[in-house]
Amino acid sequence: MKRLTPGTRAAALALSSLLVLAGCGGGDGEDEEPQGEETSETTPSAGEEETDEDGLTEPGTELELKESAVFEWKPNQNQDAGTLSLSVNRIDKGTKKDLRAIEVNPAPDKPQLYYVRITVENKGETDLGGRSPISLPLYVNDGSSVLVRPADLLLDFKPCQLKKLPKKFAGGTSANLCLVYLLDGSRLRDVSLLPKLDEDAITWEGEVSTGKKKPARKKPAASPTS
Repeated sequence: MKRLTPGTRAAALALSSLLVLAGCGGGDGEDEEPQGEETSETTPSAGEEETDEDGLTEPGTELELKESAVFEWKPNQNQDAGTLSLSVNRIDKGTKKDLRAIEVNPAPDKPQLYYVRITVENKGETDLGGRSPISLPLYVNDGSSVLVRPADLLLDFKPCQLKKLPKKFAGGTSANLCLVYLLDGSRLRDVSLLPKLDEDAITWEGEVSTGKKKPARKKPAASPTS
């Protein structure tokens, strides 16, 4: 498996992914309590949930949408590491209308928004409450040699609201979250979880929803009776 790392291009896109909503109300949410809804040398086959002796998902595992990966997460140097289970439930492609509702500075040439909807559950003993999900090591891969990090939303964005983990997020607690990713002239290939930079990513692949309804199938006309 090709190893992908968050590199120079990812950092540049992170700066351009500070989205400021144009003409939308809402605060920055800092003081609000978020609403939480409740190493192997061979690459594991798609759909297999390979784990090590500690119950963590093996690097390089390929998962389908709604399947979970278990990993250690240390949000910052001042907090103990915790254990999370994360599933990518759905991937939506943003619309042109969504793009018109935001301002991206500096603006990319061919912006494309993607919304990755996830569920996280605390599987350990460390309380990870109040953390922003953009600090999760969850990236999108556009087929290049680097990964793109989630955007930091400055205001409320209805298509994909960025909410912090609940203030109390102890073992057994789960939350449904949404992350926005901004690509420039490329398309999303997979979602990549990279708990450790020196290991292969855990990936999810699946159908990307465009939000367009499929046309209803017409019923065949009844044959005339003789």
